Amino acid sequence: MSASSDAELEPYHGLEDHESFARQSPTMDGRFHQIQLAHLQSRRVEYLFATAEQKKEIALSASNHLVMLAEKAGRQVSDVERTGMTKNVREWFSQKCRKKKDIPEFGPRYTGRSVFAQSNKVKIAARQRQLFQKRLGYEAPGESPDVELDEIDTALGDEEEDEDGLPDYGGKAPTLLYFYKKALKFEWDLLTDEDRLLYEKRAAEWREHGATEEEKAR
Repeated sequence: MSASSDAELEPYHGLEDHESFARQSPTMDGRFHQIQLAHLQSRRVEYLFATAEQKKEIALSASNHLVMLAEKAGRQVSDVERTGMTKNVREWFSQKCRKKKDIPEFGPRYTGRSVFAQSNKVKIAARQRQLFQKRLGYEAPGESPDVELDEIDTALGDEEEDEDGLPDYGGKAPTLLYFYKKALKFEWDLLTDEDRLLYEKRAAEWREHGATEEEKAR
């Protein structure tokens, strides 16, 4: 490792004895260098959506990574310092990841379902046509409605449905948008809890950092 990289890690913040180091650095971020904070920040969204057991694993993994950085820079890390790092990392996540609503939002209010819809347009359109034809007996005209990401969740569930499961349009046939909503809900409900969680995590990342056109197209 270069001398400049070594300098970035000195004096290996976070490694000192947990109790004494906490008194020297009253702020949580003050216990870590910027290079260490960057790694912790990169795992914040993952931690927010993790189970209690997964949170322990994430904190331990992050702590081990920071210790590895110090060792690569030539630091001999003692067992006491390793334990101190683990405690400091756990406290950092505990303080910085208290509530999902604390994540700053950027642009549209992305949700897991809206991100799923953006990534699965072809599948949802096919299901929309299937539901349309099954209910009305003929193929849907034209193309699927072009629904913006931030409109998807606010649009869902707007119409009141009658006892047959169709919205009350005063005797008129349901719209293409209605069948789009039905198709999206149908496909979303087919996902496993793990898959839905992945989309919720991506939505949280987009709310925090924004999403590029390339990411939206994935």
